[in-house]
Amino acid sequence: MNPAAGGGRSRQFLPAALERLRAANIQVDVRETSALGHATEITRESWFQGYRKFISVGGDGTSYEIVNGLFPLAEGSETPTLGFLPLGTGNSFLRDFSDKGVEYAME
Repeated sequence: MNPAAGGGRSRQFLPAALERLRAANIQVDVRETSALGHATEITRESWFQGYRKFISVGGDGTSYEIVNGLFPLAEGSETPTLGFLPLGTGNSFLRDFSDKGVEYAME
């Protein structure tokens, strides 16, 4: 989770998003980024700890870093899952997949 994404909007949205995910019996461990490249480091550490399902909470930069953290580690291994909560300012990458926004992503 990038707390600075969307001018801080991601931090404001996170409690409600976590509540919805947990209400659906989805276990979530949150890791916050603190600098450029940190999401890549967190993702690689998490991969080696056995995590295979990831949710990018932020914008295009956060998603980009998570993808970079997964590959090439995931190549030839168990397939990772990556979901997106588009809370950045532009979210141009995520709009390529859908223009339905955060509510659609949560569902």
